[in-house]
Amino acid sequence: TANRVVKWKDYVPTHQPTINGWYPYTKNSDLAPIEVVHEDVDLHHDAGEPAFQWNAGTITFKQDVTLSDKEPLNILLANCNTNVPTNIAYTQWGELKVGESLIKLGKGGYVTWGGQMGNVTVFALDGNLILRAWYDGKKLVYNFGYSFPGRQFKADEKFSYQTVVMRWPTGMPLSDRLDARVAAALNLSGDRPSVTVTSGFSHVGLRFFLSLSASNWAFVGRINRAFLGARLPVCVWGGLSSHWTVAAWRKGAPGQLLVPLALRTEESKNELKLPEGVLPLSTAYLSLDIEKEYGDFFIGNLVFCDNPKLWLRVLQRTDGGFDLIAHNPGETSVTTTIKGNPGGPLEGWSQGMELKPGEEKRVRAE
Repeated sequence: TANRVVKWKDYVPTHQPTINGWYPYTKNSDLAPIEVVHEDVDLHHDAGEPAFQWNAGTITFKQDVTLSDKEPLNILLANCNTNVPTNIAYTQWGELKVGESLIKLGKGGYVTWGGQMGNVTVFALDGNLILRAWYDGKKLVYNFGYSFPGRQFKADEKFSYQTVVMRWPTGMPLSDRLDARVAAALNLSGDRPSVTVTSGFSHVGLRFFLSLSASNWAFVGRINRAFLGARLPVCVWGGLSSHWTVAAWRKGAPGQLLVPLALRTEESKNELKLPEGVLPLSTAYLSLDIEKEYGDFFIGNLVFCDNPKLWLRVLQRTDGGFDLIAHNPGETSVTTTIKGNPGGPLEGWSQGMELKPGEEKRVRAE
């Protein structure tokens, strides 16, 4: 367990802006025995829909470490050491008992409480996550973590974790049991997927994220209609370029607007030791309302070429057509053919192009 003390003035630097009251993370000090890489993904949601945040991380032990056999949680992920006013707190098995509880939530298990910020649920995505709670029926203090008494981790050994936090729609009562419905709909226990996908060449899986693998710079397939009570989180991995516009496109849907997706690069180029000129592939995250947005989907790079260093951007004009902007950031001239990816809105389009060092060109892609 790593303990740290945070001074308020250091936690919120005066030169750093804040957004909606959430303050930026700042690094306080290095932890000698471990290195932690943590990320969280906040998924788009509309008014009246639950808001999901996926949290995941990897702990790398930099030296041999033996965990305490005296602490209830010897890998501590979240430590809320203040009373949270609440009218109820419960897990999938029922209301928390008054006093201290130590509960292994189990894969797909959860704890829910109501409070000043609305109703909140934390879901476990593995079988070992433990909730440690102090509850008196009106206030809750909680920790999340793992218990491995006396376990030895060797230098360079890794430990990974992931959880999902759900904020309920404003005004939705706990009696609606959104937590139980979401756990089943998004297959958090890993028992049976509730969404079906047809694709000729991609890996498909569902456990919170609908996980789709890209081939030839895109996922192309059919996502069938389902009634989940929430937007479906989607992750497309394994074959997307961050240099070329990525978007989701539904075949035959009228009046679509092109909304580029932000990407997360899996690893840095240096860590992968990639050859010169080869870029690391990236992962796209999005969410879909598959009660309304279903059918034949394209999710991936709208265009591609044989030079991974070129920057290719696709823009949608007000008349619904598309323009392409190509930029050569290199120090030598480039000759290439840019093509629309099959299954996407520019399928069948191609154009040869020569770009001098630093040159940028804009063309109509039609």
